[in-house]
Amino acid sequence: MKLMTAQEIRSEVKAITAAVKRHEWTPEVFKRTEAILYYPGGDIFNTLRRELLPEEYEAFDRAYCNYFRPDLTDLTDWISRKRKEEAWRQKKAEILKQKQRSLRKESELLEQKEKHLQKQRQNLQQSKND
Repeated sequence: MKLMTAQEIRSEVKAITAAVKRHEWTPEVFKRTEAILYYPGGDIFNTLRRELLPEEYEAFDRAYCNYFRPDLTDLTDWISRKRKEEAWRQKKAEILKQKQRSLRKESELLEQKEKHLQKQRQNLQQSKND
């Protein structure tokens, strides 16, 4: 393995990132991606997470893993499904909390309105009695 300078590492990270963004997921790109990991500053996966949409990153990561470990495809698919299910459960829980807060506020407003109406009725009744 040839030693690379910091500038060469940055250039290689940029080149790999550009290839991945163009969806050029070839064996050569996978091998270059793996090779850059051994250099300080070769944090290609963090760079890709920042540069790609989450769906693009997930697709590349899956293709990369499948290139080196095709026997893990089913496991990768299962993990992806579980992550999506968990994200949906969390989203549903947040929506439910928002609805509950909204209903509580609405209930409080209705109570205040009811108290105000009772007070008005009492005042009206009292003014009739006077």
